[in-house]
Amino acid sequence: MKEGWQQTQLSDVATVQSGAGFPERYQGQQDNEIPFYKVSDMNIAGNEREMVRANNSITKETRSELGAFLFPRGTTIFPKIGGAIATNKKRITTQSCCIDNNVMGVIPEPDKIKAEFLFYFFLGHSLSELANEAHLPSIKKTVVESWPIIVPPLPEQQRIVALLDAAFEALATAKANAEQNLQNARDLFKGQLESVFSQRGEGWEESSLKSITTKIGSGATPRGGEQIGRVHV
Repeated sequence: MKEGWQQTQLSDVATVQSGAGFPERYQGQQDNEIPFYKVSDMNIAGNEREMVRANNSITKETRSELGAFLFPRGTTIFPKIGGAIATNKKRITTQSCCIDNNVMGVIPEPDKIKAEFLFYFFLGHSLSELANEAHLPSIKKTVVESWPIIVPPLPEQQRIVALLDAAFEALATAKANAEQNLQNARDLFKGQLESVFSQRGEGWEESSLKSITTKIGSGATPRGGEQIGRVHV
């Protein structure tokens, strides 16, 4: 291990906290000051990495009434129960928020670990490593707290984060370019195909599909025992 790097457990550098119950009567409001995230919010477009949108929000008064913990910006969150664990989703919060009781949050201690470094640590592991093997799998707070982690000094953490940010940005750019190239190829093929059929050659004639095809009925069975349709042109 490099000098200054520390091997420890997650509870020594971060606080692990579960979400709160979110009664249905409080759900559906979007204009209040505190976002209240559920597992489904991780699927909203734009929330693929950072939580920037929410389907629900609450007031400070409602938070107090529910006794819901207020998670700070930079918290790593993930599903902690049921089949959602297998989706392996991890997100980082961009503002103070609440999460429901199907979600767990890990809050970094700023003087020990950077929020982005902690997030990348989670990205490098599968949530299945933390889940039990019950019929309805779940992730226990104590298991997350005891998860081993190697923590470099803060400046080194920042350097590693910068390298990973650049790598992920390059991957995103490469993916976008590949998708655009594929679309360009499809457009080119479609254009060429339309050009072929719009510029008819000598001897071409227009006819209906019905007039040039014959379909064998469903009761006909050719050699080999498989029922098929045959077309004569």
